[in-house]
Amino acid sequence: MAQYTLLDQTSRSVPEIWFEEHLSRSDLEHESLKSFSDSEVTQLKSYHRGEASADEAACALTRPITNSSIYPLGGYSDHSRALSQLWGLLIDALIEWPPGQTPSLIALLLAIKEAPGHIHAGEATDDEEKPLSWSNLPYFDRVWSDNHWMSPGQITRRCPDAATRELARNVYIKQQDVEAQLVAAQVFAEGTRALRYLVKTFEREPQPDDNLDAADDSLADSQIKLDFQIPAAAQWVKHCGQELYVSLLNNEMEGWDELPSPVSFDKPVERWSFWEKRLFAISRNGLDETTREAAELAVGYMKAVTDASGVKRSG
Repeated sequence: MAQYTLLDQTSRSVPEIWFEEHLSRSDLEHESLKSFSDSEVTQLKSYHRGEASADEAACALTRPITNSSIYPLGGYSDHSRALSQLWGLLIDALIEWPPGQTPSLIALLLAIKEAPGHIHAGEATDDEEKPLSWSNLPYFDRVWSDNHWMSPGQITRRCPDAATRELARNVYIKQQDVEAQLVAAQVFAEGTRALRYLVKTFEREPQPDDNLDAADDSLADSQIKLDFQIPAAAQWVKHCGQELYVSLLNNEMEGWDELPSPVSFDKPVERWSFWEKRLFAISRNGLDETTREAAELAVGYMKAVTDASGVKRSG
């Protein structure tokens, strides 16, 4: 699980110290990776300052890896080390920078997908031994998953006090907000992420033990932490709700009824109505003000989606 330090989320810019700290990293395994890292931070800084377009920055960020051979660092993942480092920098920015910067960072990722050439001069290959291109952002999804694998229950059992928990909660909500935007922009092509998140959040009732820290990660993984998940779910509805609702309404999503859930539905769109009612109840009876306000916000997003579709809401 990656460690993040959120910048001032109300700011419109990124302070110089953020770039300086990334330039001074000392945890790189090889000098070649250090040279890549310095160049990447510098190019990202230029992009943030408006000195380069997304296309220009994408070419500048990818060119060193495109033109270089795989450096033999002595491991089975040598072919992906430089890529993972680049993705790590961009993921740090996505999570830590103010939310107003997220669209420009996603635009940069989409521009990278169009970058010319093959990874490590064609030496890096896929499972079919074909040279990797930038078109599917190879290994980005893996690095993202490696950084964000913990569930709210697994996160909270590692928090020694309320202040640490609050910081972890803010990071988790920001990560889910960014992930929802990446899905909406089709950086992540897998189309059921929003559905899976909302099913897990809304279709299981919290249990008494969910208010406690679990004894191990296996037990913690199934815990419901509404003060984490309801604000995060609101972001999923905000960014992905329209497409998800249309898919459910028109029965266009394969496997919609195959996800683990204690609730049964005859039609896909019944899920949406169930979620809205559940959110409404939480907005009135949630245990804390933050969760109640987030639930009310999510209800507003859901109603806006339904109203835009022209379909009358039931109940």
